[in-house]
Amino acid sequence: MPIAFVCSAAGALSAKAVSTEIIRPVVIVLMLAVGIFVAVRPSFGSNTGESPPLTAKQTVAGCVAFAVIGYYDGIFGPGTGMFLIIALTALLSRNFIESAALAKIANTATNLGALVVFSIGGNVWWALGFMLAVANTGGSLLGSRTVLNRGTGVIRVALLVVVVVMSAKLAWDQWG
Repeated sequence: MPIAFVCSAAGALSAKAVSTEIIRPVVIVLMLAVGIFVAVRPSFGSNTGESPPLTAKQTVAGCVAFAVIGYYDGIFGPGTGMFLIIALTALLSRNFIESAALAKIANTATNLGALVVFSIGGNVWWALGFMLAVANTGGSLLGSRTVLNRGTGVIRVALLVVVVVMSAKLAWDQWG
């Protein structure tokens, strides 16, 4: 989590230097690639039972993923949770439930890293941020209960819906 925090702060420091007109199409392609990958691999993320212990290689891969995704979240942001879930599932051999739980923790670290940088610069709309934090917490509680009651299949569906909606929204922002 410290890696995600620091890299997100670094991304936030870089945010003004990178045009969203450049990043947005790349993110759209990445989201669609993730969606296709999940759609064509129905067993991806659905393993049950105890997860194997992490190897040194997986630990390094996870740290690199947290660094890259943390930086991305600080500089741009959309889809960070989805990218974290996919990275954790693919790199650490976790199921969607474990990956979603770990992604929430990592996403909190990335949000805090960017928040520190943006608040120092006086670029935070605190009232809106507070309302979004309350909504995010409520959504997390509702989502957690839904996943625990319905299993990993609901995460797969939600992930694919997010891919479609976010890709469409970003495409509209870019070309609409």
